[in-house]
Amino acid sequence: MIKSEYQNSDLIFPSILKITNQHNDVFITSKPQSENINRYIAYYYFHYSTDDDYKKSFIFYPNYKHAITVYKNSEIEIINDHSIVKPCIASDLTTLYSINKNKSFKVTIEGKFNKIGIVFNPLGINHFFTDYLSTFLKTEIGIFPHFGKKFNLTLERVFHENQTENKVKLLDQFFEESLQTFNETVIKKPLEKL
Repeated sequence: MIKSEYQNSDLIFPSILKITNQHNDVFITSKPQSENINRYIAYYYFHYSTDDDYKKSFIFYPNYKHAITVYKNSEIEIINDHSIVKPCIASDLTTLYSINKNKSFKVTIEGKFNKIGIVFNPLGINHFFTDYLSTFLKTEIGIFPHFGKKFNLTLERVFHENQTENKVKLLDQFFEESLQTFNETVIKKPLEKL
């Protein structure tokens, strides 16, 4: 979960929440509308700024959710426990995976940016591919190429869409089509008791 001045308990409960603040950015969250995937994906978020002078840092605190964050036209530099995001037209899409279980991670965004976040419930991400997560994710934060070209095409459509409801429909459709059977009962049983 991202903790910043946006953080409050109302952020993830409404169907759609839009916050515009003094930093010339817009942050919108929305729950999936698909009943098939809303138990696996907690929410989507859409965050952007068109301000060349934008600069903000926040702390990504330890939590139990997995997230995929996609930046359009940004360069991301990860140094130890800090990522720095800057505009880069040549970059196109950069897709990052993160699970932050045991340490704080600082994020600094400078200049114009546009990003999409997909925040998964515990084990939720495992329902969208057949391999074990550990086979292609070796670090807690890093590049995530797993969903490939079809995902990138969907993301391009989402970035070009202006209506939040339509963005959500596009993402829901992609994840519905990617849904797999995940039958790790040894892992699922303890989670059911929580």
